[in-house]
Amino acid sequence: MKTLCAALLGLTFLLHAHAASPAPSLVVEQDQARILALAEKALFMPPDSLTQHPSPLNPGTAHEFFSMSDYFWPDPDKPDGRPYIMRDGQSNPENFNEHRKALMAMRDATSALSSAYLLTQDEKYAQKAVELLRVFFLDPATRMHPSLDHAQAIIGKSTPDRGTGLIDTLHLIEVPLSILALKDSKAMTPETLDALRQWFTDYTKWFVESTKGKNEAKAKNNHAVAYWLQVAAFATLTGDAALLAECRHQFKEVFLAVQLAPDGGFPLELGRTKPYAYSIFQLDNMAALCQLLSTQSDNLWTYTAPDGRCMARAVAYLHPYLADKSAWPLKPDIHAWAGWPVRQPALLFGGIAFHEDKYLQLWRTLKTDPQDFEIRRNNAITQPLLWTTLLPPSSPASAAAPKKPNVLYIFADDLTVRAVSCYPQASPWVKTPNMDALAAKGVRFHSVYMAAYCIPSRVSMMTGNLPHAAQGNFTGPQLTGESLKQEIAQHPFWPQRLRESGYRTGIIGKWHISSRPPALGIDWDTAIHWSKSLVNAYYYGQKMIFNGSAPTSLDGYSVDRHTDLAIDFMKALGSKDKPWFLWLCYSSPHKPADPAERHKGALAAVTDIPEPASMKLRDGKPAYIRDYGMPRWKGVQEAIRQYHECVMAIDENVGRLTKALQETDQLSNTVIIFTGDQGLAHGQHGLVSKKDAPYDAALCSPLIFSWPGHYPQGRVSEEPVSGPDMVKTLHEIMGLTPLASMDGTSLLPAVKDPDCKLARDAMLMTNVQNHMGERIPEGVKKTERIIARGGKGEAAMPDWAMIRSGVWKYVCYCGDAKEEELYNLAEDPEEIINLALLPAHRARLEQLRLACARQLRATQSGFSSGHYIDFFPLLKDLPAN
Repeated sequence: MKTLCAALLGLTFLLHAHAASPAPSLVVEQDQARILALAEKALFMPPDSLTQHPSPLNPGTAHEFFSMSDYFWPDPDKPDGRPYIMRDGQSNPENFNEHRKALMAMRDATSALSSAYLLTQDEKYAQKAVELLRVFFLDPATRMHPSLDHAQAIIGKSTPDRGTGLIDTLHLIEVPLSILALKDSKAMTPETLDALRQWFTDYTKWFVESTKGKNEAKAKNNHAVAYWLQVAAFATLTGDAALLAECRHQFKEVFLAVQLAPDGGFPLELGRTKPYAYSIFQLDNMAALCQLLSTQSDNLWTYTAPDGRCMARAVAYLHPYLADKSAWPLKPDIHAWAGWPVRQPALLFGGIAFHEDKYLQLWRTLKTDPQDFEIRRNNAITQPLLWTTLLPPSSPASAAAPKKPNVLYIFADDLTVRAVSCYPQASPWVKTPNMDALAAKGVRFHSVYMAAYCIPSRVSMMTGNLPHAAQGNFTGPQLTGESLKQEIAQHPFWPQRLRESGYRTGIIGKWHISSRPPALGIDWDTAIHWSKSLVNAYYYGQKMIFNGSAPTSLDGYSVDRHTDLAIDFMKALGSKDKPWFLWLCYSSPHKPADPAERHKGALAAVTDIPEPASMKLRDGKPAYIRDYGMPRWKGVQEAIRQYHECVMAIDENVGRLTKALQETDQLSNTVIIFTGDQGLAHGQHGLVSKKDAPYDAALCSPLIFSWPGHYPQGRVSEEPVSGPDMVKTLHEIMGLTPLASMDGTSLLPAVKDPDCKLARDAMLMTNVQNHMGERIPEGVKKTERIIARGGKGEAAMPDWAMIRSGVWKYVCYCGDAKEEELYNLAEDPEEIINLALLPAHRARLEQLRLACARQLRATQSGFSSGHYIDFFPLLKDLPAN
């Protein structure tokens, strides 16, 4: 075996005796979170075996596999229904399927566990997988006998030579790969590995020498393909070169030459009562044979029969109907039509083999892990990572493993969606061509709620927690010496693990976590940062700390100079073997807005800046909003012009960054993410240059993902986004496992398919203002004291929790006033009418109030004396479930 230093994972994989295929990065990118979730579930699965599921109809022993032929039903003309009669394509739901289900459950669990072991090298996954394998195959009291004499029995009829039942162990084809994945784990001892190989050797011997096996091998349809696919999988584990050679012969001389039509269809499958499902089943199994059997010298993917029949035609034939089932030219299948297609492996394997992105894009979007038994039993491949990592490359070009992507994460300061012209909220005079170009080559998110203040936004970025749940010391005087070391050790930031995984990490620009400077050599390889405590200069006259040095004056305009430093960072690392992550934090367009000299006055002629309706329409709002003074609109207009003149420099520098990646040949392997730490209101709800109230006009920032060739282009996702969501997304992009304590969910499914819905009912956001960690309780009390003294406006704003669910937004405030808000954003995007006050919306209000309580209670507490939910009288007593 050869050890592969897998750059795509930053881990060491022990692989098959060949260099790795370039495919794993694609599969890891798509499946990492899914694999780890399934593996964690499998850790608690009790070992299963055939002996736990006896059937009175089984003529063999408890160790022998038994099943009933799918399409055979009791004969209604016979008193006892025997012998059963056939109804082609119609599975009998009363059949005994428990042995099939036990085998599939074992396969599902061991495949997930072995895949998780490949990703993490965590022995707990290997230990559990080996336990399940031993119980199913090796332990004398529970092992399956290596034969299949009683599979697909026809009740009332003797079928000693009928080989149809051999297809029932098609779900074993992934088990040999799981065993190979675990080969060098501590749990897979040499004795256990030898015993498992011997079991599969014995089973293969029965498979090829029994009368049933010999008859099944000569079947004219999908049964023969399924038979030889099993033989190929078993021989891959046992190392039987002669059998592998025979499998290749069968593929070329029988399956391509006889079963495949010149147009790429499978005529015998198209003639069945379920032509769609059988065509998919046959194509997937043919693709799996190619994946198992192809080598650099004998590539079955590119093998072409003399008359032109080949796998390229087979995949091309079915692809349009997988993409659009309504275009299927034949009648719908008589059974389980609605369940197809799922994420068919032929699309993945064929997309990789033929470099066909449309196959890969479709594979990414189709549903995974079907629950319908009829669909499950016809899909034998559950973990593509095993099939793309452990098998030999099929062409010389595949010998070089791809790099993990670089990530450039651009973080503007107080940037509203209204400042980016590709967003519909922007005014017609707003022009940001470089940001728009990113969106045109990527995916943008419509509703983005990073945080309500600058510091909490950055703390969420470093911890993966919502502001109320982040534990640590984030504000106040800078820690030094032992205090700082202790804080870093007790509350580590996640870039430390990223750096340890093999990434070069960098932070350039605004830091703002005043108590804790960037940890050079722990979290960051490069740390060039500015905080307001150094000098209150957002644009000109900044001083920055370069990798721990004394503060140094930064000549020039901050956005330009931050970009210069970022380009230097990217150029320096562009030729290195390690991927890099750069968090580039502009301090613009934060107030007081100060445009670059070249942009000052550029928007002076803009007068079409209408007053927002919500500026005056504040009835029904909480007291602090009602009490805000009325802004002078002419002054607000001037602030808006200066703000957007600042944005012009950001847009120019986004173009510079993209150009630098292009010139250094890094653009194709760099994910560019553009966003802001939060939005900013300009008169909406009476707020001027404010970002802390729970309204979209104050909170929402842009968010754009761009990685051409990997992510869709010019698409929009309506899924709401929180700050912790971004952290989990970055983890998945860079192959890092998020901590269990982190909040949020990865956005990557929505990045890859902007039409998909994330696996959550609602998104939670909280605002603790700038009181974090152990300071949260005092912050709440401080606001209460201000309110008690008659304070008004921003100073009297209580902390709040917000839920976004579909078109609905719900907000609940701390304090005895028990204020709350409810908006239908589809009908009222300016959030003018507070539906929480209307009896007609009471049911919706109570539903979202309960959802908010449950989500809030599910998070950890940022302070030790209680939980944040205790400050919400409307939420704290609601049931947990």
